[in-house]
Amino acid sequence: MDSTSHMKMCLSHDGDLAEENNTKFETAFRICGEHGRWLDGQGIPSSNGWTNYTPCLTPEILEIMRRLGSKDDAQHLILELSRTLKNSRTRIHRHLFVALVIQVTIRLTVYTDQLITRGINGNKNAPTQSRRGIDNTPYLCEASYISLEYARTAMFMWMFVEGLFLNNFVTVTVFKEKLSPIIYPIIGWVVPIPLTIVWAVVTYLQYGHST
Repeated sequence: MDSTSHMKMCLSHDGDLAEENNTKFETAFRICGEHGRWLDGQGIPSSNGWTNYTPCLTPEILEIMRRLGSKDDAQHLILELSRTLKNSRTRIHRHLFVALVIQVTIRLTVYTDQLITRGINGNKNAPTQSRRGIDNTPYLCEASYISLEYARTAMFMWMFVEGLFLNNFVTVTVFKEKLSPIIYPIIGWVVPIPLTIVWAVVTYLQYGHST
């Protein structure tokens, strides 16, 4: 028994069969071997077989696949992609992610310490209070909460920077003004410092004498 092919028309760009649009069409096909089994891409009989959709691909897609198949072109494409990712928008995303990680790490550390030192019921007067930790070490406790407040403020400031960058990106074509890239780290990491200091002073004046 000779090999036979089963063909099916490719879809056009709008998702309809090319023949229905009265346009030139190509066909995808798969080959059935001499023993009545579909052949794979290497011409070997297999249970599932292999359908060749290459005729359905556009020249642009074939060119991309050809470039990916070349080692030098693939490396060049990776380098181009890495350079594309090294822009201001991606850097802002990374800073925001770092601020989120710092805030979550400090918060989890403080809450885990409270669980250990206070016990499951959260009672400060419980016998587990004899355990030393962040929660019952004065200066370490204050430093932890100040760090948490700084990380939380930095997180919100980087969210603000995200919006500021987007606004600047949209309006720069109209007003021809562009902020310096150094402004974003200053807003994200430096501005929270005085805000955190003010918070720490106000908190100490309000609650420091009552403890």
